Amino acid sequence: MPNAPASFDVFLSYHRADQADAQALKVTLETHRLNVWLDVHELQPGQNWQPLLEEALQTARSIVVLVGASGSGPWQEEEVQAALRLAVQAKKAVIPVLLPGAPAEPELPLFLHNRTRVDLRQGWRDAEVRRIVWGVRGDKPPLIGHDGGGGCGEAHGEPHAMPAANPFDPWTPALPPRFCGREPLLRRLHHALDRNGSVSLLGDARTGKSSLLLTWAERARQAGRIVAIADGQGPEAASCGALVKALTAKPCSGAAREAAADVAADELSAWASSSGGLPPLLIIDEAEAVLARLPYRFFERLRGMLGRVCLLFATRHEIGEIARDDGRTSPLLNRLEVQRVGLLDWTGVSALLARGAGVLGGDDAATLRRFAGRHPFYLSLLAHYLWQARCGGESDEAAIEAFRDNAFQRLDEWSRALPAREREALCSAGHGAPAPLVGALQRRGLLDEGQPFGAVLEEWRLLRL
Repeated sequence: MPNAPASFDVFLSYHRADQADAQALKVTLETHRLNVWLDVHELQPGQNWQPLLEEALQTARSIVVLVGASGSGPWQEEEVQAALRLAVQAKKAVIPVLLPGAPAEPELPLFLHNRTRVDLRQGWRDAEVRRIVWGVRGDKPPLIGHDGGGGCGEAHGEPHAMPAANPFDPWTPALPPRFCGREPLLRRLHHALDRNGSVSLLGDARTGKSSLLLTWAERARQAGRIVAIADGQGPEAASCGALVKALTAKPCSGAAREAAADVAADELSAWASSSGGLPPLLIIDEAEAVLARLPYRFFERLRGMLGRVCLLFATRHEIGEIARDDGRTSPLLNRLEVQRVGLLDWTGVSALLARGAGVLGGDDAATLRRFAGRHPFYLSLLAHYLWQARCGGESDEAAIEAFRDNAFQRLDEWSRALPAREREALCSAGHGAPAPLVGALQRRGLLDEGQPFGAVLEEWRLLRL
């Protein structure tokens, strides 16, 4: 976007080494209904950043300056320091925030020395996050009860009304700004798209494939590329014509099966040629049915279009393992780069949990990591029930029990879909299971460094297997 709207509440200033923390803080502050300007989300490649940055600093309501482990920051660049000085002269709130690992006495310019700091060196404590919000909006946060809570409930457990809608929805794909994490995988997808390549994206159910696809699609559109998305579990999987109609929004006809394949492919090819500019990106989520049912000839034609179109097939199984009625292997098998969706990295976990700032505390974060590890669905599921418990005056035990009921049901579904050998390996994980099978389970997101991803899987395993 070329300019920073005046409605931005916070300009985030940070050192490039602290970008992950900056993104996590952006997500956290947005849960408090603050609009946050962060350069990696606002400056398009190729833009002259200096006037845009200055405009953002001038129009933002306040500036949050992040101080990381190095104790240094972007103020070492003369242009940024000059712009920050202008913000100080304009009497904007400039809030230094010490990140985990920051030194006790960081080197700050003089105009920041006399500013009251927010200290996150001991972790992303709710009270400290609320002090940032206080510095931006001016509304003083409530006093924290003797139990160190500070969420929706009083110290004695009486419920308050929710400050906002529950930010954890494990059943709906997460779109920006709710989407978080997966930046290394998104970069790999962008690298493939930059060279007009095509991708086979592998990931089991509940690993966040759909959220990733929708986020990537939006970024590709912002970069000027036409993007079309189809659902392999929908009616578009019934025929080649139905699939092409879903992708191009144009009807396609053809009677005989093989003729229909060529007619549909001709329609798709003509649409791609008329699109102009960059090759369009065609995404098919849950693509197993499409790959299994549609005629071999259609995929031969798709292979011939590669480079004029970019494909992404998102599946739970490798393309070569998807059984076809004709017994043939997809002609696209060796033309798609394989990428996998597994567990979140810890930066992504922190960003996800930051959505609960102001309601969920440090003890909740420990509970979430213990039960759900780095798994995006089970983290969101447990956080959803903990949030409800905090705002409804219920106990942690009630939240965890509701979580177990739902988690066990999903794990039962997962187990039924596992090959017999992998199910057996899951039984003996951590106790001598064959390394190749352990690797397969880790790629599925069931194991983390050879062990169950979290306590909920271990409990389920002991009860069911």
